[in-house]
Amino acid sequence: MKNRIPALLFLVLIAFPFLPTTLQAQNKEKESSLLNDQNLSATLQLLASPEFEGRETGTRGGKLAANYIASRMMQAGLSPWFKTGKGATQLSDYFQPFSLILYTPAKAAIRISPGKGSKAALSMTPDGNYIIEDAYQSINGQYPLIFAGYGVHAPALGYDSYKGMTVKGKVVMIMEGYPGEGDTLGATWKAFRSHAKEGFLDFEKRLKVADSLGAVALIIIKNEKPKGEIPGEKKAKKYCGEDLLYQDNEYLLPGKKPEQSLPCYYLSSNASQMICKASGIDNLLKTELSKGGLPQSNQLAGQTVDIGLKVTADTIIVVNVGGYLRGKDTTRTILVGAHYDHLGKRGTDIYFGSDDNASGTTGVLTLAGIFGGSGNIPPVNLAFANWTAEEKGLIGSEYFASQLASKPGIELYINMDMISRSAPDDIAGKIISIGTRPQDENLKDVAKNNDLALDESFTLDLWDVTGHTGSDYASFAAKGIPVMTFFSGFHDEYHTPCDTPDRADLRKMKNILRLVDGCINSIMQQK
Repeated sequence: MKNRIPALLFLVLIAFPFLPTTLQAQNKEKESSLLNDQNLSATLQLLASPEFEGRETGTRGGKLAANYIASRMMQAGLSPWFKTGKGATQLSDYFQPFSLILYTPAKAAIRISPGKGSKAALSMTPDGNYIIEDAYQSINGQYPLIFAGYGVHAPALGYDSYKGMTVKGKVVMIMEGYPGEGDTLGATWKAFRSHAKEGFLDFEKRLKVADSLGAVALIIIKNEKPKGEIPGEKKAKKYCGEDLLYQDNEYLLPGKKPEQSLPCYYLSSNASQMICKASGIDNLLKTELSKGGLPQSNQLAGQTVDIGLKVTADTIIVVNVGGYLRGKDTTRTILVGAHYDHLGKRGTDIYFGSDDNASGTTGVLTLAGIFGGSGNIPPVNLAFANWTAEEKGLIGSEYFASQLASKPGIELYINMDMISRSAPDDIAGKIISIGTRPQDENLKDVAKNNDLALDESFTLDLWDVTGHTGSDYASFAAKGIPVMTFFSGFHDEYHTPCDTPDRADLRKMKNILRLVDGCINSIMQQK
């Protein structure tokens, strides 16, 4: 297997000759050399191939992807952005290595004592029944079990799932969904929807509320009927488009504390049905939902849950990858980036991550080839980077942003995340979302003007990134750096094994890259 990697990289590299072109914004000759279906498809096919195993952070597939990206940057004529020593350039000179702490649930089991109407205890292991998130430390013991409805704390609306409850030292069971979801014409639904900006329904906020109240662990149950078989990891390929369950581990930079460390057990539909029956709240759930989605919290008197959770912590080394073109004005830098990691393997299933985010990675490499192969010196420094561990919480770009003192003068970060597909309602594939900060109106104008210059213009969805953390742009916006983030829409294959290269809309992807290319050129010319 070790001998296959260099051979594979060699075959791929000789298939991508970077031809000299000009640097002019609308030069069709430079685009045609790289920006075509054949090259885009070939890069997508490789990055989202079984050989790359889903490119999960810290895995063999992730390392193979990093080597491939560095090889492409080297061939494009980019200088290594992270090189510290002298001598001949090596692939490793394009790497920004850093350490992560990997937390893995090594052993996990839960046992619910018999509840009202139940004669036997219910024991569950993770396989197909639940996944565990936010597990940073081991837990072993028996704890009281309480039911807290939707787990929503909304004092401004007079709604508190925990009213009158003692939570400290207990395991809390809550439902997915939100108050009033069963009656979209009702007052409860309208009240919560009208206050959506306050974040009462944000699930992360619900977890933090339970954590702040002293809960030991959280069990999240589905409140819909099961969809036949349990959609677990082993059957993931048969359930593309369904609400899949895949176990993920937790990752942190050394010395950083998690935002919340409450272990969360996310149950499958069938497991939710079983645990409701075992705990005696099956009928209670149905009754409370029928009252307009206002479930009253329930103490489940006398019920306990045994939790056996062992978490291991290991240090791993991972890398961002970056190269740059030295500009005429070396005090200014435009950075173009995308994350290259995805979800990897779950059992025998590979989460290929073609759109998320082999597409953005392909975009970075294609643009790097176009500008690097031009033979011209750009007006400003032009850097290209691919981040690791975005799927683990934007960690790669966060680490880079923490080291900005060594990379001064970044005046704009352009992000590409999922640029080869469309949302189901965008049948024509004409919508592109571009996020910027509200104070950067000039960037919106740049996007509009370059869109109008395209042979096939888009329907632009221009939005404010403030308060959003959906991709790596957030790491730069948090440092006060202007951003433009390009995104073409969520789809049913998002975060499933069915996100494969054959589903890519290459026409749309090419057009997006032409738009990004135009924006880069426009901004480089600005004084």
